[in-house]
Amino acid sequence: MTKKMIIKSIKMENFISHQKTEFPFPVGVLVIVGENGSGKSSIIDAIFYSLCGVQVRGDNVDDLIREGTKKAKVNLLFEHNGIAYEIERVREKDVNPYALLKKDGSITARKQTPVSEEIARILGMDKEAIINSVFIRQGEITKLIDGTPSERKKTIAKLIGIEKLEKCYDKMRNVIDYFDNQLNDFDIINTKLQGEQESKTELDSEIEELTGDINKIKKDVIIAEDIFKKTEDKKKLWENKRKEHQELKSKKTKKGEQISSTNEKVNNLTTQVNDAKKARERVTELEPQIRNIEILEKYIENFRNKKITTETLERLNKEFEKVNQWITILSINKDKFKEFNEISESLSQKEDEIENLRKIEKEYIELKKDIENTQKKLTEYKDEIENINEKALKVLPRAEKKEKDKKMKELNSKLKELEGNISNIISSNGAIKGRIKEIDNYLLKFQDSDECPVCSSELSPNHKQKVITDFKREKSGKTKEIEENRENISSLGKEQNQFRDQLDNIKSLDLDKYKELKEKFENLETQLKEFEINRQEKGRATEKLRLLEDQSKIEKKSVEELKPRYNDYIAAEKALENEREIKEIQNEINEFNTKLTKIMEVDSKLANQLKKIPEKPEEELNQLRKLKEEYIVAKGESQKLEKFQKDLINTEKILNDFISESKKIDSEINSLGYNEELYEQVLKKNNEASSTLEKLKNSVNLKIIELDKKNQKLNELKQKINDLLKQMKSFEKIRNFKLVLGKIRDAFSKEGLQKTIRKKFAPKITNFAKDYLESFNINISDISINEDLDISILGRSGVLSINSISGGEKVAVAIILRLAIARILSSQISTIIMDEPTTHLDSLRRKELVEAMKSFKKESHTIPQLIIVTHHQELEELADTLFKVDIKEGVSKVEELTYI
Repeated sequence: MTKKMIIKSIKMENFISHQKTEFPFPVGVLVIVGENGSGKSSIIDAIFYSLCGVQVRGDNVDDLIREGTKKAKVNLLFEHNGIAYEIERVREKDVNPYALLKKDGSITARKQTPVSEEIARILGMDKEAIINSVFIRQGEITKLIDGTPSERKKTIAKLIGIEKLEKCYDKMRNVIDYFDNQLNDFDIINTKLQGEQESKTELDSEIEELTGDINKIKKDVIIAEDIFKKTEDKKKLWENKRKEHQELKSKKTKKGEQISSTNEKVNNLTTQVNDAKKARERVTELEPQIRNIEILEKYIENFRNKKITTETLERLNKEFEKVNQWITILSINKDKFKEFNEISESLSQKEDEIENLRKIEKEYIELKKDIENTQKKLTEYKDEIENINEKALKVLPRAEKKEKDKKMKELNSKLKELEGNISNIISSNGAIKGRIKEIDNYLLKFQDSDECPVCSSELSPNHKQKVITDFKREKSGKTKEIEENRENISSLGKEQNQFRDQLDNIKSLDLDKYKELKEKFENLETQLKEFEINRQEKGRATEKLRLLEDQSKIEKKSVEELKPRYNDYIAAEKALENEREIKEIQNEINEFNTKLTKIMEVDSKLANQLKKIPEKPEEELNQLRKLKEEYIVAKGESQKLEKFQKDLINTEKILNDFISESKKIDSEINSLGYNEELYEQVLKKNNEASSTLEKLKNSVNLKIIELDKKNQKLNELKQKINDLLKQMKSFEKIRNFKLVLGKIRDAFSKEGLQKTIRKKFAPKITNFAKDYLESFNINISDISINEDLDISILGRSGVLSINSISGGEKVAVAIILRLAIARILSSQISTIIMDEPTTHLDSLRRKELVEAMKSFKKESHTIPQLIIVTHHQELEELADTLFKVDIKEGVSKVEELTYI
């Protein structure tokens, strides 16, 4: 019964490069051989994906799905303590992964995580421990061989889990530093707390003192309020007297104003009566002069019409002269205007053509650049074509794809033939080895018996010796035959490599590119010819451009010379657009001459009516109009005389009544007994009492406001002190927590758990290494590892340096140590997987390793199941079972071989 885990078989569907692969894992040494990239390492990926649910290599789990498919599936069978288990995992793009675990055919777990957890429980290890126990990665052996002592220690530490503790130790430094930074403010907060507590004590004293002041002032307010009330009552009594006195004074003033106003009216009315009498006399005096105003107004109006008519005639005569002048300028410049327009039109056409030709000139310049670039590309294509053609003609008669395909077919056929020959020799070796093994059995039987091992008849000593000699001779011949076959295999292998090199060289020929380059070359040559034709046409256009530019300069000069005459013509034409016809102006001049004659006749008649021609008619009219205004005013005033006389009598009576009432008010004022000085004294005392009371109240209010502010400040201080006390408590917790973290970190240090693990594992690694050492055929008697993970090797001559032993012995020592570490990590697993253990080893060291492990292979009890994945054929000699992995059309294929 199996006491530990043994892998039984695996099945892969669309897993990395495997489309559908299934094969068993027998006990013993199983070697999986194949070229790099054939898919042999994908088998390891499938095993660990099955056991752990994770990929050993790569970043993305979806990379496990074979390209071009949507779903990958893996089934792994293994035994543990005699119980059969089957794991099934499915990975599908954009879908949650599926997993299933069966125990003796019954489902015990479903889904990814539960299945992984159940496997870890069965084996007693997490996924990392499983991988480190079962899997010897590429390069691990090399690190244990060729690394410096510190690198070897680091590799061993990583395998037994010490590296994780060291990482924890380093990372916890950052955590402790973080809390150290948190404690940086402890002294600042403590000082701040003491300061705030001192401020609170001072504030408590100030509040107590302020409360006493407020109570004292409140008592003074009560006394001040009583004094103010008494002065207020006296003030009201005197204010009533003052009001009555002011009312009487107001009446007295009003009566005075009425007396003054009425007296003024009497005086005004007396004046108005006298003025009215004078106005009546002036009216009689002005009446004869007023009658000439109407005649003088007509004379002035006629004079104005004469002036306007005369000015209009002057303006019309000037307009006539100006229009006549513009007509003369238009006539003089007509021919030059026409010539200017003709040359300008010609120049505009040339400039348009010049602009188009300049565009062509730019295209001509660009075309020259295109020709240069095309010639450069033609040179590059020609060089590349000649380079490919030269390489092709070294291996092909012509640089053609059909010749390439023909040659590749020929080489593949030769390679297939060589593979058949090698396979036949290997098969022949198998038969020969069987015969040698049979002879060894016969010779072994001769040691204990005199019977013939073939026919069981008794043999005489001479006959027995002859048979033994014949067997040994036959065995020697067979052994030589095997060696000859191996040399033939080696020779055929070299021939294979030569053919493969030729095949690789032919494959590297890109004849499609060669054909494409030739087509591009021909196209560019055609394009270059077209460019040359186009360049010649555009060159002719450039010559025409130069001619037109010269003609344009001459015409521009003519335009400049004609421009003043052209501008004069345009100015005259534009001016005449805004002027009237000359005939119309002449008619209007005649009309105004007639009008002026009539005005002169009216002027003569009006002068006769005035009996004289006025020198300054307008000034005389203004003087008469002023006299008329005076006449109108005087006439109005003279008509009011009777009314003014009546109003004067009534107003004198009202004045006498007002004087009598004023004397009565003076008597009432004297009887009241009001004194302004006594009133001012009463008012002053009242204001002083009010001011004193107001000051006391304001003082109380200010003190209360100050008290409120101090109480508010006190509350804020209390809150700050509480907050600071909380911070101090928090600092205390952080300080205690930091001490705990320090102790935990010390536990992860090299002198803590790391030392404990080294102390525990070093003797076990040494003991297990000694067990494995007995199974290897090397000249080393002892391997040990101390607590500091230093490796010691003992040979026949004493302690040896790891650098002094042979290459094969180094590899053997490294494998022994790695197997010992795997055995420490788990006693539940009987399977070891080695991925490319001979990577970075030369052929000599590979051969030495094979020789060292041959005896290890015989000790099948040491590791029941050893799986080796390699691309080196030397390791095939160690195989009990041999699988070969090839990749054909992107799909990995696995077949079992019989190694002879």
